[in-house]
Amino acid sequence: MSLHTPYDMSPKTGDFLISSPKILDPRFMQSVIFLCSHDNTGSFGLNLNQPTEMIVSDLIPGFDCRLTVYEGGPVEPNSLHLLHHSKDNIYGGLEIIDDIYLGGDLDEIVNGIKKGNLKQASCRFFIGYSGWNEDQLVQELIEESWLVQPADAKKVFNRKSKNIWREVLTEMGDQFKLVSTFPIDPRFN
Repeated sequence: MSLHTPYDMSPKTGDFLISSPKILDPRFMQSVIFLCSHDNTGSFGLNLNQPTEMIVSDLIPGFDCRLTVYEGGPVEPNSLHLLHHSKDNIYGGLEIIDDIYLGGDLDEIVNGIKKGNLKQASCRFFIGYSGWNEDQLVQELIEESWLVQPADAKKVFNRKSKNIWREVLTEMGDQFKLVSTFPIDPRFN
């Protein structure tokens, strides 16, 4: 079964990368990556459905924030990243697509949440990230390791992100609805 769609060979910043059943790396099985940056020098994304056991308070001492921290990917596992949709409250945030921003001044983020100006529901924290060198992602697309779809803010900030892989595939049509029923490791089917 070919997994190609008319859209899948031209990823761009702000897209979802949806892992295909061909990926056997457990870090990316049934994953949805939000592509924060993609150009001819490489790609940077955050895995939306890999929660850790940590909460934000574990990483920022003195900050009482019970939000789950997600594993953004295996690159630089000690780095902290934030996706949010509150551009007016965070200086330095980089707009990825409409209503989704990356990062910003950490003190402003903490103070915004403490004061209630920045709602916790509009923030996602990640440790590490997913990264690809130059043409690496394009090669993985040719090998049908990933599918590409435009992202939407509702899915990016959905707290029930464990199901996002199946949800996105189901919305892509009948061919992909079948793929969404595959077990994590097809060898066990």
